[in-house]
Amino acid sequence: MQDERVSKPLSLNEIRSRAAEFVVAWRESPGDERQDAQTFVSELLGVYGITERRAALYEKRAKRTSTGAGGYIDALVPGQLLIEMKSAGKPLWVAEQQALDYMDALSDNEQPRYVLTSDFKRFRLLDMKSPEGDDVTEWTLEELPRLASKLAFLAGYQTREFGSKEQEAASIKAAQLMAELWTALDGSGLSDHDAGVFLVRTLFALYADDSGVWERGLFEEFLETRTAKDGSDLGAQLVSLYQVMNQPLERRPASLDELVRRFPYVNGGVFEDPLPIPFFDRQVRARLMQASAFDWHEISPAIFGSLFQAVKSPEARRSLGEHYTTETNIMKTLGPLFLDELREWFDTARHDVTALKKLRAHLAEIRVLDPACGSGNFLIVAYRELRMLELDILVRLQELGDKTAVPTLYFERDDLAVQLSHIGGIEIEEWPAQIARMAIRLVDHQANMQMELALGKAPDTLPLDTVKIIHVGNALRTDWAEVMPATGRVRVVGNPPFIGQSLKSAEQTADLKYVWGKQYDGYLDYVTGWYKKSIDYFAGVNGGRFAFVSTNSIVQGQPVPALFRPIFEAAWRIRFAHQPFAWVSEASGAAAVHCVITGFDQETKTAPILYTYASPTDQPIAVTAGFINGYLIDGPSVFVEKRMRPISSLLPAINYGSKPVDGGHLIVEEEEYDA
Repeated sequence: MQDERVSKPLSLNEIRSRAAEFVVAWRESPGDERQDAQTFVSELLGVYGITERRAALYEKRAKRTSTGAGGYIDALVPGQLLIEMKSAGKPLWVAEQQALDYMDALSDNEQPRYVLTSDFKRFRLLDMKSPEGDDVTEWTLEELPRLASKLAFLAGYQTREFGSKEQEAASIKAAQLMAELWTALDGSGLSDHDAGVFLVRTLFALYADDSGVWERGLFEEFLETRTAKDGSDLGAQLVSLYQVMNQPLERRPASLDELVRRFPYVNGGVFEDPLPIPFFDRQVRARLMQASAFDWHEISPAIFGSLFQAVKSPEARRSLGEHYTTETNIMKTLGPLFLDELREWFDTARHDVTALKKLRAHLAEIRVLDPACGSGNFLIVAYRELRMLELDILVRLQELGDKTAVPTLYFERDDLAVQLSHIGGIEIEEWPAQIARMAIRLVDHQANMQMELALGKAPDTLPLDTVKIIHVGNALRTDWAEVMPATGRVRVVGNPPFIGQSLKSAEQTADLKYVWGKQYDGYLDYVTGWYKKSIDYFAGVNGGRFAFVSTNSIVQGQPVPALFRPIFEAAWRIRFAHQPFAWVSEASGAAAVHCVITGFDQETKTAPILYTYASPTDQPIAVTAGFINGYLIDGPSVFVEKRMRPISSLLPAINYGSKPVDGGHLIVEEEEYDA
């Protein structure tokens, strides 16, 4: 039986019910700013599960920018919402200007995205980060139950577009906070592995606090009220809390602290392994409190995973904004490989119930494997887009009058066409694998919240299922079929390591010899092992597809015949290709790598698409091609073979030249000269 004392996020139906009760309580109020404002605001926030004790600051003193005089903000939910009240009948735009006048007095963590003004009878919501012209919404008190979703972000529901600049900025800030925590963990007595596990668990708790996984601010309340300010008991208290979150409710002791009892059972292996008790101090607690004040539901798991992966490296921590792949670049691979096709299918079928159901059944067969997944960004974006498409199908079916696809009472996880078990990854290192597992859980929760927002019901995020998504191992030595059986609906994607043929270690060279066998000629980049593994994985299977990001060296010179001839001979063609472009983070100062993307299938019905670039940093231009060859040119399949002698006897021989490939031993720097 569910313990009623366990914290649960609010469903939209519950929020709407509370909103209706709020309207009944306030519709006859005269609306006096001085007497009723704080009670009105407190009860309004209570509709969304924000208690007076948690997550809201009332009558916060702040300086007005225009006059320099002091004043009071009626209420502030740090990082999310500023509320300013006026008496009934007063113009709301005046209250809004007053609210904006306080902004400069707020810290970075306090800066809200939204400003809500009200005169007890009307509401006006300003979204300060929305595109111009779509930033203000107004509604009446009586309309609140119907439009309760306008403020659903207070309960952790995601309301912004995925991949936005705001999400990127929030993710960079979040990673900086985690990097500061990692630095503060030094001297805690935890090993590098245990510190990583501790940080991943803490990330989950921070995110859950703001995103509707459990009652808003519960973890922050625990930190404030159950840990000493000097941090002396912080480690012991957190280890104890994390153990409780791994216990089913029926196994928890009756004498458990009432606050700790409110944390739900998480499962999914997040809190499974025991941790030693770390020893913390005031600094660690201060860092953790600072992190808990941040609004974690704003982050994008797709790029945050890459950022979080970098927090262990001192060098990477100094430039965290450079350590992620933009979603734009990820979609350059996923879109033309399979997502664009699915979206076109949806657009064609949007007026046909039978066709929409057929598309949803097709989604249930799609599988995505990333055999070089790192922190999981390709898998995260793929899963998110598939869940989003399924939601669009369900919404459209309801609009067409078909109610059969959405269960009447509860939406269980098994009711979804797109399941977490439909994605899989292989990663050689444990740390990024841990991050990938967590980030995928976060995007799954975001997808559930989007479904709740659109349909009024969705699967419960907790307890997490135990499906094994990310497998740790050397992808070139692992049997991919053991991770995900090969079928015609599998889409293999990824961004394997960029290691040139002259820079491979002895172990990496051995990996390539293992994969390529007698076909290995010594001039293949490390990334080509994933191409060979793909064609072997799909041997005897019709309908499979794969696409990888690689450096442009694979489409130049001697490696081209060695790589592309075996692929073409195995009856694969290039379905799409991006000619060389700059694979850059959009963060300032990020290093650029010139890359290509090549996607393969064995189909003949559709023409291949070639994406060309006027310059490496320009936007791609898609053109239909007849045949894309190994040099990523629309032309016949020809190969320029290696020659040691000139074609003409009239031409001199070409020597290797003076290329510095000696590891730097023949280059003498100025400081190395004798004085």
